[in-house]
Amino acid sequence: MKNENSKYIIKIIPHSRLDLQGFYTGLAETEEGTIAATVQDEENTQVKVFDGLQAATEEYMYILANAVNITRNDVCFLKK
Repeated sequence: MKNENSKYIIKIIPHSRLDLQGFYTGLAETEEGTIAATVQDEENTQVKVFDGLQAATEEYMYILANAVNITRNDVCFLKK
């Protein structure tokens, strides 16, 4: 199955806390450092949509390298 034509979003569940889960909107600066910002509504226009699984994976790697609020197990990809 080809994923190049599919759109993906990133869902973040920090430290397996379902009450804190959200859809990735980008990185944000806080007093604690850079965090992966999220919103609760999947249809929110701020949710970043990626063209293909490779683009989503590249953003995932960027998030892991920069965000202090998540680990590699806190992220999943959803086909839009």
